[in-house]
Amino acid sequence: MWKQLPNALTSYRQAQSLDKTDTFAAVLAQKAEQMLALQKNAEKRNEIDRLVKELAERFRLQQKETPKSKDSWTSRPMILTFVDLQEKGGLSERDGFSTVITTELGDKLNASGRIKVVERVVLDQLLSELNLGICPAAP
Repeated sequence: MWKQLPNALTSYRQAQSLDKTDTFAAVLAQKAEQMLALQKNAEKRNEIDRLVKELAERFRLQQKETPKSKDSWTSRPMILTFVDLQEKGGLSERDGFSTVITTELGDKLNASGRIKVVERVVLDQLLSELNLGICPAAP
């Protein structure tokens, strides 16, 4: 997957040059740029590693004891991720529809401040750290 990102980014930028209003090309280009930047940025990868270790430690501590919050009225932000959305039924108009939907929805939810959407890269690493796996959905 990582080897094809530069080619994908070039294709998405070409699509954007043909149609400036193409939301699919814009979102997919942005996602490819982020993945390439992450691949090249050792500092960001170290930050993700630190975040994963911190989340794993918090999870382990929560299993041992659940402390009472001082403010019982205010709920903490919900943390969620999108896991392997699959398109079913008829063919979609464009490939990458689930990526565009999850990216746009994640951006809107993060902007609300009440929900934190965790990127799949972080989730996979966290599950690995905790020795957990995702069970495949029943057919």
